[in-house]
This record gives sequence, C-alpha cells and structure tokens, in this order.
Amino acid sequence: MMKFRYKLMIVAVLVTSATVFGLGVYYKSLLPKRSGHVKLKSLEANVKVDFDDFGVPHIKAETEIDALRALGYLQAQDRLD
Repeated sequence: MMKFRYKLMIVAVLVTSATVFGLGVYYKSLLPKRSGHVKLKSLEANVKVDFDDFGVPHIKAETEIDALRALGYLQAQDRLD
C-alpha cells in the first residue's frame, strides 16, 4: 500500500510540473513580439519598428499608409495580450 501511495505521489508531481511548464510556454507564446521579423502581406515596402526603453514603438516607413498599417498591427498585438 505504501509503494502505491509513493508512486501516485510521484505521478501527481510529474503531471503538475508538466502542466505548469506547458502553461508557461503557452502564455509566453501569447505575448507580443518585440524583436525579430514579421511579414505582413498588406505592406508595400519595408517598415522598421524600434522600441525605446519604455516600450514605445517608433515606426519608420516609406509611406504613411504602411506606417498606419504597422501601427494597427502593433495595437492589435497589444490588445490580444
């Protein structure tokens, strides 16, 4: 009986650890991207977005419409957080 309880406790700890790890990975995947490259079909030219120390985006685009589309993407990304 004691061996069964010991095995059950080990299984419970392993399942709990795996669940916590999985939830952490899932939560991290939901966070907005602050680095790297994202390809958007609606952009006509390259757009560069830099974030300052306070997390404020600075958008550099060739056209105003591309800048606005990038801004919309950033706002939508933050709202889904």
